[in-house]
Amino acid sequence: MSLTGDGKEAVFNRFYFADCEKALDEITSGEPGRVYKEQDIDSRLEQILCYYDNACARGLLTVLLDRKEPADALMFHTSREFIAENRAEIKDIIEQHYSSITDIYRYYDFGDNIEMKNAVKVIAALESNTLQNVTHGELIRLLDRQYRIKRPIANFVRATLGGALGKEVDVNEQNLRFMTRVAYELWNGGDPKAVPQKIDEYEKIHNFTLIDMWGTGVIKRALAKATTIRMNVAVSGESFVWAFDKPHSVEEKRFATADKSGAKALEQLMRTTVQRLTVSQSRWIAIDMADVIADNAKYNGEGFTVDKQYANSDLSVILGKAGQPFTLDAQKDKERILAACDKLSQFVKQKYGSNIILCKVSLNDKVRDYDGKIKPLVTDKKKFANAKALLKLCEERFVENTDCYILDNSKNYVSDENFASGGAGIARFEADFYSATAEYVDYIVQYSPVQKYFDKL
Repeated sequence: MSLTGDGKEAVFNRFYFADCEKALDEITSGEPGRVYKEQDIDSRLEQILCYYDNACARGLLTVLLDRKEPADALMFHTSREFIAENRAEIKDIIEQHYSSITDIYRYYDFGDNIEMKNAVKVIAALESNTLQNVTHGELIRLLDRQYRIKRPIANFVRATLGGALGKEVDVNEQNLRFMTRVAYELWNGGDPKAVPQKIDEYEKIHNFTLIDMWGTGVIKRALAKATTIRMNVAVSGESFVWAFDKPHSVEEKRFATADKSGAKALEQLMRTTVQRLTVSQSRWIAIDMADVIADNAKYNGEGFTVDKQYANSDLSVILGKAGQPFTLDAQKDKERILAACDKLSQFVKQKYGSNIILCKVSLNDKVRDYDGKIKPLVTDKKKFANAKALLKLCEERFVENTDCYILDNSKNYVSDENFASGGAGIARFEADFYSATAEYVDYIVQYSPVQKYFDKL
């Protein structure tokens, strides 16, 4: 029996004991003696099938799978259903010790398993950055299967179209098939100058309403699920508290970091967000104010919003003590926060009139665990109380200042350990919340109803 570092007995899952049982069977049946170090393939595949969806939800799939191993990379880019359907073939591939996914495609005998062969071909192309070498039909078949490779394909398409147009292109769930076809035409010698017209015609046919957003993943994830709108200017990771400050001179060289921390901070300190929204063609904007509870930092007294990775970032090291992260205080910073909220209110009223949607964020102190049970969400009580006070202060002032639509349905949902981007959190909700919010947004944008307040499930 193995012991942990604190002297306690180690706890193993059922797959460990299945391995031990198989090894004991071999030993007692007179098999030649050997050291049992590697996990049995069948046992490992059982383990992967058991934990795959859970690991995906928690952002921990790279803990379960080693992407350097070709068979693991294949499983990483597909789905639990794919692994279950092709379990025998995957076991065979593991046993044959291929050196790359490309080698799997070239040398493995797929027989009549065309679906698996197509998946391997597209994944091999993605891994070698040659996605343009597969056919349009092969790409679409993989997109229709809802595999995990869908997101990197979208990123590849987005990069292609962005490079052709010289600006960011919105590639989302609704338009991915169309955008993939446009990108495929470019890969095969199509005229980049024809792309803007094709996109405009597509949007006219599908009658999307352009909408801007300012907020966090709360509203961003909801908008991504809406079917009648298309996000135009998206402001995320930047609190309105600093956005209306005047820009000051910045020593840009200090922000040339190897990671993204410098670029993110510099973009905020240039104070260009309001201008980006001003020139937007959108008639609508959707807002959540949860960035007010995020961490912040300062450069020469000028504030900017940072994420949880900032403390270990290159910029944090460069700025030192003067750039240490901090959170706003609902009492001490009240005057500044309300002044910024008034400026935000005035700006959006002037720009969007009454076409403003506020998604209120009801912070969570409860979480649904992996077994579906509701339990307390462990938080720092003082910080939680301050965060609630900050949001209440901002949301009430914004509603008072504007004739906005109010989505107050987040109070009906708890946090969820199966949250797709890294587990539970005080401003993260069950998946149904984002779908329900998307339906509200679609309804409001389509009909501009008289009703302004929405809070039902």
